[in-house]
Amino acid sequence: MEVNSSDIFIVLVGIFSVVLLMYFGNKVGDKKKLLLIPFVIAIPFSYMGALGGGLLGPIGMLVFGILPFLITLPIGYVFLKKGKNKENTNIYVGQKSDQNEIN
Repeated sequence: MEVNSSDIFIVLVGIFSVVLLMYFGNKVGDKKKLLLIPFVIAIPFSYMGALGGGLLGPIGMLVFGILPFLITLPIGYVFLKKGKNKENTNIYVGQKSDQNEIN
């Protein structure tokens, strides 16, 4: 059974994409499952990028396969982070927060 270099690079793209998902998932916290949405969106683009990048050689396959994950996961992280911050800042005018009270 032979293994050519393109198979190795496709596996490396998969490993790196999951590492990115775990990295941003740990930074988001409770909303890890929502980060799967940009991950799933990036999968077909990554597949097409790896096939198109294969015309440039193995390095092109690696770069164009990883590029969709490098674009969509940080954008999803930013949107989830903004939503998380909005939930914690619902203090009305004139209302004291628990952190500012003196016991």
